[in-house]
Amino acid sequence: MALGILAESLADQDARAIVFHESIEAIENLFLQALQRKIPAVLEHSQLPDGLRAENIEAFREGVARVIISAKSLVEGFNVPSADLGIIAASSSSVRQRIQSLGRMLRRKPGGRSARVFVLYVRDTEDEAIYEKADWENVIGAERNQYFIWRPGDEGTRWPEGLEVSVSAPRTYRPPSWEVDVAGLAPQSPYPGQTHGREVRVDQDGNLRTEDGTLIPASRDLVDAIIQHSPYRRARITPACHLIVRTDSGGVGEANWRFLGLIDDVPESNTTTVIHLRVMTTSGRRMIARDDERRKGNISFALGT
Repeated sequence: MALGILAESLADQDARAIVFHESIEAIENLFLQALQRKIPAVLEHSQLPDGLRAENIEAFREGVARVIISAKSLVEGFNVPSADLGIIAASSSSVRQRIQSLGRMLRRKPGGRSARVFVLYVRDTEDEAIYEKADWENVIGAERNQYFIWRPGDEGTRWPEGLEVSVSAPRTYRPPSWEVDVAGLAPQSPYPGQTHGREVRVDQDGNLRTEDGTLIPASRDLVDAIIQHSPYRRARITPACHLIVRTDSGGVGEANWRFLGLIDDVPESNTTTVIHLRVMTTSGRRMIARDDERRKGNISFALGT
């Protein structure tokens, strides 16, 4: 799909495109396929020598290359010229990172040129979850969002054959749990808020505990409700202390979450996690990085004060 969109869009000789991905292995494969199709592309990821990375971005800036195929390092670091086309071929579930990627594209452009951003996702998977976490209609503008479903036929189907318009986003936006008024929610009714939080389980003695074994005070009714709805005796406590449980969705569409009640007191974990940080220089900038991930070549950066 990404290669088809590139080939179609680059028919405009002035067009420039950036492809965002999470996996270095995947973008290297995509880069080779782009060259086979004679798409003038350059590669960008954190494992390339700094000199080559700078040369590739300069080639894109001058128009020698018309496509940058990048891992997430492009979002974090270099000052890259804006483009007419963006393809988020795979991204994390981070709303912040998605907005950073969009920000690369939605800058003011010379001559009043506009930009298009394609966000690719696999239907009925957790790829869709990011649409629950932010109200993208407000982030970008309702009239600017369009949704499609691609139903390719056999392996010979070429983009954009099989493309259908969808009337809505793949999932409905859910407000943060602290914005949910549970006073109007009956026990075991569908939960309308965001569902991230602390995982808890009912042990063999009927006690509610966190993953590390911390005891959570809960009534007998709440414990029984978890057992009733979850064959794995598991539930989740949101940041607003709402106890919710995931029920079977039949493997299709969004997961079903039900509100069970409020947890009055959520004790701190029994274990303490220590994260070692290191000051390092990346692309000429001093950054704070997680030391354990630095050794693996997969770096997470901390925000400074």
